[in-house]
Amino acid sequence: MNKRLIFVLTVLTALGVFLAPLNYAVWIWTPETRKWINPKYAVKENPEEQFAWAESFFQGEEYERAIKEHRKLIRNYPDSIYAPRSQYSVGACWEALGEYGQAVNEYQKVIDNYPTSDKIAEVVESQYQIGNLFFGEEIKSKFKKVFVESNYARASKVYRLVIKNAPYSPRAAEVQYRIGLCYLKQNNWSEAVSEYEKVIENYPESQWVERAFYEIGLSYLNQSLSPLYDQTMTEQALKQFKEFRKRFPDTSLSKEVEEKINSLRERRAERTYKIGQFYEKQGSTEAARIYYQETVDNYPDSNWARSARERLDELESK
Repeated sequence: MNKRLIFVLTVLTALGVFLAPLNYAVWIWTPETRKWINPKYAVKENPEEQFAWAESFFQGEEYERAIKEHRKLIRNYPDSIYAPRSQYSVGACWEALGEYGQAVNEYQKVIDNYPTSDKIAEVVESQYQIGNLFFGEEIKSKFKKVFVESNYARASKVYRLVIKNAPYSPRAAEVQYRIGLCYLKQNNWSEAVSEYEKVIENYPESQWVERAFYEIGLSYLNQSLSPLYDQTMTEQALKQFKEFRKRFPDTSLSKEVEEKINSLRERRAERTYKIGQFYEKQGSTEAARIYYQETVDNYPDSNWARSARERLDELESK
């Protein structure tokens, strides 16, 4: 009989005599490794078997055990074709457990550690979907459906990874638009404009350009002040919406854009009229006439034009 087999049998017999009452798991001493090995926890003889073993736990929804088994493969067979697949599966396990931030990080390791892997496209898609979950869409955890409160900062961080990993993928323009939308939702108007401009500059042929152009106008509009204060952002918004109307004449947003333009022109008319009022109160009737006339000439359809005409008539009668 083989000497190694005799040795193993002897050890097993001894363990069975002394430790069986304690119900210990079986450990085997191997002279080659000079280690005690428990077959239950040892890595399989080849990566293909180890991968199948790890995946069996994933299919059985034993995600934590699956993570351990996949990590064994990564550690023991780092150069095999199964290593990036196991790394991807680790991410999928964390996602199934509802640990989405951890899942994103584990997915990213596929790209960072195995840049030529055939799993790259799946990584990008998985990260995109998790970004959407953080944005506030309905998600599924391991236990139940939940609706997560929008977390735009985390969403934009994940979306940035998607752009970094696949800047020219079919989803890239949409993802860049969503980054801008994250800032818009947080009322961070200047950052929103910056991110929307990247859609226009980097993906000029994309269907998302139109929407980004419109959202830039909204961002300026949301920064505009009342007519009594600085109107720089009002002018920026008006300019943006006019340019939008010119570039996208057949857009489905035409009605909204016209409403925005009219509202902004009304605001400009109010400011001009109130400057006239200021000069009139100061006794500078000539300056008041100039601003009232400008209100009538430049904004004839505004609500303020009628008031301006009335003041002009009143000044003429004096």
